[in-house]
Amino acid sequence: VAGLVAVGVLGNSSSLLGAGLTASRRFWSQLVAALMVLLITAAASACLIPGWGARGAMYASLVGASFQFAAYGYLCWQEPRSAGLDPCSASR
Repeated sequence: VAGLVAVGVLGNSSSLLGAGLTASRRFWSQLVAALMVLLITAAASACLIPGWGARGAMYASLVGASFQFAAYGYLCWQEPRSAGLDPCSASR
């Protein structure tokens, strides 16, 4: 049950980060990340479900959700810096 909760938390957090990417018009980056999530989740499912059943499906979902959260987090983190809008630097 804890694994499914983790998948839900990561999925909802990724959705929040995805909204930020959409607002900053990073559509191509989102598409590439989503395709990578699809491939990673499909590969994890193919490896884990035959041997582990439903528990393998949960692990595969956890792998995909973790990658999506990491990818969207990275994209959100790099955007302000690449546009010259670093929120950590104070303009004086």
